[in-house]
Amino acid sequence: MTDSTLASDLCVSCQMCCNGSLFKSISISATEARRLEQHQPGMCNGSTTDLSLPCIALSRFEGCTAYHIRPKSCAVFSCSVLHRAQIGAITKDKAQALIAQLKDLKDTADHAGGEEAKQAKVAFKKLLKTAFLRA
Repeated sequence: MTDSTLASDLCVSCQMCCNGSLFKSISISATEARRLEQHQPGMCNGSTTDLSLPCIALSRFEGCTAYHIRPKSCAVFSCSVLHRAQIGAITKDKAQALIAQLKDLKDTADHAGGEEAKQAKVAFKKLLKTAFLRA
């Protein structure tokens, strides 16, 4: 399996870097901001240096609708899970299991109530920090 196929498979199933879970915004160039605004007006909220997340180009069913013009920051980013899978430190199956676990925690944190949601949010943040963010 090539790195690009692995990245495509894992990233499309995860999308945490696009949905605001990892970052609140990414830096972009003025040229990228203009291009994104032409694609979808309001995408950059008037900023010429930042793209707020969650990204409005992220479709639950289609993935990134601006993939063909995505900013360089998006194109070059790889989370720790992807990086470790690409270098063979973890298997694709392990990477997919981590993504599924993270998504389940996010879903519980977002939709459960009370103590269950609170515990899921803590576990979600811990898993993000320990498995997905590169040191």
